[in-house]
Amino acid sequence: MAFLDGCACHVWAIDGWVNDILSREVNENYAEVGTGIAMGTVHAATLDAKVALLLNRCRISPAVAQAGTLYGGFQAAGDGSPTHMWFEHGGYVYDTMPGSALRRIAASALTRLRPPSEAAAFAQRLVGSTPFSLTESQYRLISGANIVWANGVLAGRNVEYYTP
Repeated sequence: MAFLDGCACHVWAIDGWVNDILSREVNENYAEVGTGIAMGTVHAATLDAKVALLLNRCRISPAVAQAGTLYGGFQAAGDGSPTHMWFEHGGYVYDTMPGSALRRIAASALTRLRPPSEAAAFAQRLVGSTPFSLTESQYRLISGANIVWANGVLAGRNVEYYTP
């Protein structure tokens, strides 16, 4: 499966995209940890703590020295895992959804609560975040996209799209 078909938002935000095998592993880890949080067998007291725990227990790829912020938007504070995840790096917010291209938008107070794939902003009290370092695949994909965006192929839009 290609990025467009198989990359869930949480897989992209936590680990990036390498291939289906790694994507499935991250997804299985995410389901297990999120269920544990929801059932009370894994403890995370705040939304920020939930996002950090999901990152730490689900990521399988090594990090590179590229700082960012990982976000998770929840429907309710008691949820075990976010309904959507995205990250910020280098002044942009990046996200995707299955069947969609990689998207970016300039980071702002609003786009930190409403990434490009969302039709409406999450309530600020329902967004958790944690500082993190990008993985090699996240950095490689957004670097490739930045070349396309810098060449103006997709310029002139608020949201820019890139298909890896």
